[in-house]
Amino acid sequence: MDYDPETGKKLVTVHSKLTEKLKPYQALGVKFMWNAVFESLKQIGDGKGGGCILGHCMGLGKTLQV
Repeated sequence: MDYDPETGKKLVTVHSKLTEKLKPYQALGVKFMWNAVFESLKQIGDGKGGGCILGHCMGLGKTLQV
């Protein structure tokens, strides 16, 4: 989800037990939400955040993504 551009170290990840269950389009949805709402750890620290709407048909895994 987020990494240090200098070292390449992962800073924010999704737990592996969850990523095993996500379908590719759901993983893209999780990444979309991260980028829309937080974008980076620095932005969280600054107290700034955004929002997004995740709208799909019923049964596509919105609850799992959130």
